[in-house]
Amino acid sequence: MAANPVPAMLWLVAFQIGLHALAWLVAARLLREERRALLNWAGFNALLAIGLVLCGMRDGERGWWVYNGVNLITLLAFGLMRRGVELFLRSGRSDLQQALQLAPWVLPLLLLPPTTDWAAWRVLAAFGGQAFVMAVTAWSLARPMHREFGRWAQLGLVLPTAVIAGLNASAALRQVAAWPVPQEIQLGTDFNQGLLYAYLAGTACFGVGFLAVVTQRLTHRLREASQRDALTGLLNRRALSEYLEAQWHRHLRRRYPLALVMVDLDHFKLVNDSNGHAAGDAVLRRTAELFRQHLRREDLVGRMGGEEFLLVLPDTPKDAALALAERLRQLAHAQALGVSMSLGLTMASADDGTAEEAVKRADAALYRAKAQGRDRVVCIEPPPGG
Repeated sequence: MAANPVPAMLWLVAFQIGLHALAWLVAARLLREERRALLNWAGFNALLAIGLVLCGMRDGERGWWVYNGVNLITLLAFGLMRRGVELFLRSGRSDLQQALQLAPWVLPLLLLPPTTDWAAWRVLAAFGGQAFVMAVTAWSLARPMHREFGRWAQLGLVLPTAVIAGLNASAALRQVAAWPVPQEIQLGTDFNQGLLYAYLAGTACFGVGFLAVVTQRLTHRLREASQRDALTGLLNRRALSEYLEAQWHRHLRRRYPLALVMVDLDHFKLVNDSNGHAAGDAVLRRTAELFRQHLRREDLVGRMGGEEFLLVLPDTPKDAALALAERLRQLAHAQALGVSMSLGLTMASADDGTAEEAVKRADAALYRAKAQGRDRVVCIEPPPGG
């Protein structure tokens, strides 16, 4: 009779998955912003490895830990995996909700004896519970993964998760079909060998896939941080110049109207001198929030330095830009920013030659507004022919 290869495979797969656990622990130490999710994934791999090791220790004696305990540990491992996914995706589901969903599968593993008579029920609860957790995880992954990371990331993580859910469901159905003969994983069947290979491939896909999206999220955050003003959260001058250049070329190609508004907070120095820089910083933050609340998503706003801001308004005719500028000026009073606003407006023109010339004209309009007494909007028209 050929030797059963499954026990040796159990140890091999456990070793590989244990390495994944160590990798997630290292990642958790390095990446603080995602630490809670990464620790859950480290726990998932560690518990799964422990479960496989215990499963490989099965012999003639049907001890509780190597039968019931193995399945309980493995099911809890998949629960940690799901919890880590939902923490990573900021789903907001509570631990109590997840625990209640696991309870129907956990209770049989806690209460049933490890004897052969009850083995089929135990196998059904174990594989059925794993299939349920993986199916719910695949479902919860789909939409937020596509929204944040795109279709390829969605497919790369949802499909392996769904496949593992399907294999576990197949194992549960296989147990139903063979009832009451237990179809335990240590048995040397082709199906069990395939399931172990699927565990190995699935955890590898999970690790590589989530490491990729973790890296993508951190890269996005670093890029955002390099483009944002630390105090207000608005675009900094360098980033706004890059976006303005793109909008400028779009304006040249399609002749869509492009409005520029330079904004300055009147007598801002008095705020700092009278009340301190903390008060001045608060005024700048409130001003940034006013812009965020009343500009469109496609509009761009950046802090040019000090108390000066530049608004870039794509697809905005002059009348609409003037109305917006006047509304912002009035809101500065209505929301009690503590200062008034002077605003200089111009429309981009192909005759400018560069986007920077339009910015200079908006700046000239701003200084004209300040020279005329501040707290007003002044528009300078582009050169004739623009």
